[in-house]
Amino acid sequence: MADPPPPGHDFHEQRTEWQEFKDKALDFWARFGTPITIVVVLLSLSLLGYQVYNAHKQSTQGQAANDLTDAGNIAPALVNAAEQHADTPPGYTAALRAGDLLLQQFTRGETVGATTPDQALTDAQAQYQRLVTDDAPPLWLANAYEGLAVVAECRSDWAAAKAAWAKAAEVADAAQLPVIAARANDRLGRIDTYANPTPFPAETDPTLTPMMDPELEALLNPAPQSDPAADPAAQSEAQFQPEAPATQPAGESE
Repeated sequence: MADPPPPGHDFHEQRTEWQEFKDKALDFWARFGTPITIVVVLLSLSLLGYQVYNAHKQSTQGQAANDLTDAGNIAPALVNAAEQHADTPPGYTAALRAGDLLLQQFTRGETVGATTPDQALTDAQAQYQRLVTDDAPPLWLANAYEGLAVVAECRSDWAAAKAAWAKAAEVADAAQLPVIAARANDRLGRIDTYANPTPFPAETDPTLTPMMDPELEALLNPAPQSDPAADPAAQSEAQFQPEAPATQPAGESE
């Protein structure tokens, strides 16, 4: 059996190992300490920046939602909210609502303030066009194309209307929005009929007497027969007619 190690042997070895580990750690830090510090600082700053951005974004969206609520159904206020909060869901919604209200103003022929119906139609197109960007979510984008299609129909610009309905159907199909897709495809199927309506004959002037074949008119409207009993003139004429002889004239008897 081997002799036991002298007292303090284990402690000495552990101290030596710890000293060796510490020396290696200090050497490693001397070599790579500065780059590691830079990386750690950058990661910390990035995390802090993300948290600040997230807080700012939530605050901005909250303010946008409040502005949208305050705007209500007033087109100028909605236009202002859409401009202030562009490229955000509340901003997209404000633009769509503003376009719809302006389009309704045109169809009703109303002048609101200084905005005439024709100007309202132009402003509605501008609000819908605001959403036609690569960043707009499909739901808002499809609705915007629908609005542009209706504006074009109001101007009888059937080519532009057809193109806008086709884009609405394309976006809706790709985003699996079946209601909008069905509506757009239905309109596409009927737009040629609106562009080329069936002509109807001109209405007849009620003051003019229609021409009719004389024989047909005589058949449809026969001349009334005079009734001697009801007609005094015909009755007087009948009184002066000579009566037929009661007997045959002379020379004519057998």
